Amino acid sequence: MSVPRERTTRMLRVRYYLVASCLVLASGVLGVEAKTVTVHAGDDLRAAVSQLHSGDTLLLEPGIYTDGFGGAIPSKVTLRATQPRQAIIQSGNGTAIALWGTQHDIVFDGLVIDKFNQASGEGLILREQAYNVTFENGEVRNFLGTGTCSPSMAFGPGNLTVRNSYIHDIGTDDPPANITPCTFSYGIYLAGNDTVLENNVWANISAFAIHGYPSPHNNIIRGNVLCNTGPLLIQGSGNTVEGNQFYHVGQTVYPWERGKTLMIAGGNSQNNNQVSADDSICGW
Repeated sequence: MSVPRERTTRMLRVRYYLVASCLVLASGVLGVEAKTVTVHAGDDLRAAVSQLHSGDTLLLEPGIYTDGFGGAIPSKVTLRATQPRQAIIQSGNGTAIALWGTQHDIVFDGLVIDKFNQASGEGLILREQAYNVTFENGEVRNFLGTGTCSPSMAFGPGNLTVRNSYIHDIGTDDPPANITPCTFSYGIYLAGNDTVLENNVWANISAFAIHGYPSPHNNIIRGNVLCNTGPLLIQGSGNTVEGNQFYHVGQTVYPWERGKTLMIAGGNSQNNNQVSADDSICGW
């Protein structure tokens, strides 16, 4: 049965308008361009973060920022120093970077987290469901961590990366009379899965430099240098520890860690890890 020409024309016209409407809507979505927000020393980082949306970049000019980012960082953004390790975040006794929700695909590039010898508050903490977060080309330093169980960095969920960074001067060499497992901070507390710690220097840390506990899985710890720290501990299973170098590791305030370099549970692999007598490997 043939369709009348008038009806055919009407159907084609309706399809045309539908397609045209879809193209207009698509162009509106695709036409939203990612923006760059630049801040300077002394600016309010939380206010700057509140302006960011997916795809945006926050650039930090050199200088000291006396507050942290808070926990409202949106997903799919980049926070980058315009000059590597020249944008210094001093968050006092608060936490410099805290991701407590479901944020994901966030990059922190070239930032310095400086606790300037504060005794509490973490530097970088990721808990709950945050994932696909990268901290690279940066520095975490000067955290006493006495009387707390707070590490300079705490990674809970997974799919996280710390690379090409310098984590140093965590804890103190002057222990109190009664040492407990929570007297001093670790370099990093790694409780999640699928995390990569790669090509970092961990130096002058009074307890565990890397503390993988209680049961992390499928993490990669590769190409790191540990100098004058507590040992590298990893429990769980399916973790890979390879190509790391150790200088004066096991020089720790905890009696049960002293003299130990690697504390690795069964079910994890270790390859080509070396103890070095050359302190030049500790330089950044």
